Amino acid sequence: EEQCSGLQVVVHNLPWSVTWQQLKDHFASCGSVDRADIQQDNRTGKSKGYGTVRFTETSAASSAISKFNETEFEGRTIKVAYDRYA
Repeated sequence: EEQCSGLQVVVHNLPWSVTWQQLKDHFASCGSVDRADIQQDNRTGKSKGYGTVRFTETSAASSAISKFNETEFEGRTIKVAYDRYA
């Protein structure tokens, strides 16, 4: 089984209106964010309601999970977990 890098988290149940910049800013308190992305429908360009945040250090990613999993962000309860594919 592939080991994930431990640098990237996936964030589920995002409000449709949230941008990658808001996502990056929200998670910046955990450590240095390398990049943040919102997954979008290729056809419509609309958010799929989840995104990824990649940190420069594994300690920041683990901090993000413990700090933000099952917390409210822009009115919705988000789920934060390691990204198994990164």
